[in-house]
Amino acid sequence: MNKILIREYYYSCSDGCCGEWGTELIVNEKLVGTYTDVDRDVVRNLLEALDVEFELEYIYDHQD
Repeated sequence: MNKILIREYYYSCSDGCCGEWGTELIVNEKLVGTYTDVDRDVVRNLLEALDVEFELEYIYDHQD
């Protein structure tokens, strides 16, 4: 079974004046790409349409 991880992240600097955000798409522990947004329903629907066995995990990582 393939494992797909969608990880949203947000980091802000120590004084809060700046931040970085995005979404990482990781397949079988390999970073596929970093995006501003990945829709987990689209990923799920695509893999189901291809009849691919998978496990999909979604993480929101917000750190100040």
